[in-house]
Parts: sequence; structure tokens; C-alpha cells
Amino acid sequence: MRHILLSLSLNLQVEERIS
Repeated sequence: MRHILLSLSLNLQVEERIS
């Protein structure tokens, strides 16, 4: 469960940086 949330948060951060 924890790594899923971590991966999701990382994905969101990456998307924000790209856009």
C-alpha cells in the first residue's frame, strides 16, 4: 500500500514539473 501511494505522489510531481 505504501509504495503505491509513493509512486502515485511521485507521478503527480513529475507531471507537474513537465507541465
